[in-house]
Amino acid sequence: MFRYREQVHAKLKLPVPGKVGRIKRYHLARTDRLILFPYAPQDNGASGLLPEKVLKAKCPLTWAYLSDNKHYLENREDGRMRGPGWYGFIYPKALDVMPLPKIFTPDIASQSSFSLDVTGDAFFTGGVAGGYGILVLPGYSREYVLGLLNSKLLEWFIRQTATPMRGGYYSYESRFIRHLPIHTIDSADHRDKARHDKVVTLVERMLELNKKKHSGKLAPSEVDRIEREIAATDQEIDQLVYQLYEITDEEQAIIEGG
Repeated sequence: MFRYREQVHAKLKLPVPGKVGRIKRYHLARTDRLILFPYAPQDNGASGLLPEKVLKAKCPLTWAYLSDNKHYLENREDGRMRGPGWYGFIYPKALDVMPLPKIFTPDIASQSSFSLDVTGDAFFTGGVAGGYGILVLPGYSREYVLGLLNSKLLEWFIRQTATPMRGGYYSYESRFIRHLPIHTIDSADHRDKARHDKVVTLVERMLELNKKKHSGKLAPSEVDRIEREIAATDQEIDQLVYQLYEITDEEQAIIEGG
């Protein structure tokens, strides 16, 4: 493992996104751990590894930290990283999209637990105990999509196809969430547009309520009150989603019955 040097971390000049500790429903629980991201946009727009001379000149403490750990870094995967670029990522994938605002999901969860990274400064690893980031296309509201993904309806869709695991957990890997049906809003339909806007408003409320709940600053009685508000708001979102997808009462009973 890397040796921890606080004075180096405190003065990093590189983009250093906060690493998410746990993805919760409508909430990203952050830790004080950081990811060193020695990449920057190149002339062609793609992200590339910063050259040694740039790191040495502009980020001397960062370079000192990397150099102190060179033996470990270049011997990753049986020496695969020996040579130029020894301080880079072994699998530098999706570097261009990592710093973008996105929706997060853990790869394994007992219920839909999608959350929102509005600043793009949160990263998470893939695979076991990791998670996935979802980029929302232009023209769609991230809050709207987040509300759909956390709804009982789309959770039911996932459970029809995802791999069930012990303890009531399900896989939320990309292959199971990639084809979820996202309702496209008909801008000419005033009722459709009104429901969309209401979902966005309620999701914004959910994000704020969960932020307060996990702040650690509330008395137990206040936490109880917030949890009741969260449950009521969640139910409102579910009902709006049922309306958007034109789900009948009989179909709703099937969905909520498991």
